This record gives sequence, structure tokens and C-alpha cells, in this order.
Amino acid sequence: MRTQLATRDLRNAINDSGYSWRPYVLRAYFATALDNAENKGLISHPWRMFFMGHKGDVEARYSTNKRLPPEMIEDMRMAYSKCLKFLETEDHGLKEEDVAKITSNTMRETAIMILETAYGMKLSDKEKKELMGLDTNELQEILKDIFRDKKAEILTNGNKHKTIPERELETYLNKGWELVQIYPGGDKAVVKLSL
Repeated sequence: MRTQLATRDLRNAINDSGYSWRPYVLRAYFATALDNAENKGLISHPWRMFFMGHKGDVEARYSTNKRLPPEMIEDMRMAYSKCLKFLETEDHGLKEEDVAKITSNTMRETAIMILETAYGMKLSDKEKKELMGLDTNELQEILKDIFRDKKAEILTNGNKHKTIPERELETYLNKGWELVQIYPGGDKAVVKLSL
């Protein structure tokens, strides 16, 4: 899509709405709204520059102007959603608290889906309801315990300890295993997953 065509379509939409603004006015409005959001601490300056379409400074070359990891993209989306109150011209009834609640519920639903699909756990409706009712810290602790146990089960086939050749001990220790004992002959070791 060429810039001239996009500008023409924007100009026509603005004129059809009864205004005589140039399309650049929308860019200026967006910049001012993001200035206000940045001033309130809702968005960082590099992300503001990214959303404006600017290349940014040298620092941006190593942060926003490269392939972004999925978790950073999600963080940027969340920051942008917090800026909507400065960008939108009418109230849609979605408050910051509502966005936080929706995000929190989505996190819980995703955790339940991972437990059921990736770990093969079958949760009853009662168990799902209990998980949905926990506060974030309680849910994180429970999930951490479940994931730790499942990780140990996967890595050890359900066994608490594993016997390995002594020459592989350093590799296992570097991967988070703990030494339980070395066999008297010194050729084997018993390790357990560090939980």
C-alpha cells in the first residue's frame, strides 16, 4: 500500500465525517496522547517512539528495532491498552480495573488449559472454579508446585532419584540436579532433581 493511497483514503474518511482536517492531525493527536501517557508513567519512551513509527535513537536499535520476544510484545500491548484512555475520544465503559480483571482471568484460564493439555491433567469443574477464585500469588504458588512436580516426573520417569555415570555428574549439576551420593567405586552417582 502506497502512502499516497493511504493518505487519500484517510482524507476522504475525515471529509465524509464532516471535518476538513489534514490526516497529519491524527498523528499529532496520537503523539500528544502518548506524551500524556508517558508523563503518567503508563508507557516508556522507547515504546512510545516505537508506536509512533520512529526509528528512535541508537538504544532503540538494540531494543525495539529488532525481533521482539513474545513476552515483550505482550508487555507492550498491555502498556498500550493502559494508554487508551488518552487516545479514545469517548468512554466505552472499560476501566483500568476491568482490564486488570480481564488480564487476570485470561492468565488463570491459560494456566488451566496448560494443565489439561500439556500435562494431561483432568480438572473437575469444582477444581477449575477454585483455581479461578484464587488471588494471583496463591495461584502462582500452586502452579509452581504442580509444574515442579510434573517437571521432576517427566525428567525422572516418576522416580525421585536417578543413577548416572560419574563422568556426567557435572552436566546434571549444571542442569539443576543435586548430588545425593557417589557410589563407593566412584564410577556412578545418585542425583535428584533440585526442587
